[in-house]
Amino acid sequence: MYSGFRFGHLTVIGPQLRRRGRGERSFRLCVCDCGLEVEVREDRLKSGRRVTCGEVCRYSLDTPPGRFWHLWRSEFDSWSCMLLRCYEPKVKSYGNYGGRGITVCDRWRGSFLNFLSDMGPKPESSCTIDRIDNDGDYEPGNCRWATRSQQARNMRNSVYVDHGGRRVLLCELCEQLGLSMHLVYGRLNLGWPLDEALSRPARQYHRRSL
Repeated sequence: MYSGFRFGHLTVIGPQLRRRGRGERSFRLCVCDCGLEVEVREDRLKSGRRVTCGEVCRYSLDTPPGRFWHLWRSEFDSWSCMLLRCYEPKVKSYGNYGGRGITVCDRWRGSFLNFLSDMGPKPESSCTIDRIDNDGDYEPGNCRWATRSQQARNMRNSVYVDHGGRRVLLCELCEQLGLSMHLVYGRLNLGWPLDEALSRPARQYHRRSL
């Protein structure tokens, strides 16, 4: 009797299904306004407890209790910032992204849900979007969640130094030695020899001289 009925953002498209678990439950196959199909318990449809395909659905934004923001706010912020630096000239970082031709694929540009589906949740809250090919666009296959140190290894302006007979990334060397890359990089910019920049304790110097 429910085929074609709407419950929030869900439209019933299938016959009644029976599932056994803790007692027998009745389910209905529904299609969400976002395009995804999902099986939903009849009692939750009738009571209004289920009105979208799930918590990740973009239509959860207007669905109490709004757990969408609690669960995916960090990923949504990363998606928004990605769009701003590619398409908003007033943003400070635009010159390094949109200003040099970096774009966001149509699948991601028009849908946070597609972006989240392809990228998945962040492994750590501090992770940011990293493009594997720094001259490539933001698109599936060229992006991943990366820590700050992983991003530093993949920057266009990554700093290499000669140390111990090898050419290494400064960020990796500082990580191995437990040093601040910003401190060491600042010293090198002031003309310090690499060995001294790595070995001299920061506490022996005034802050203005690093």
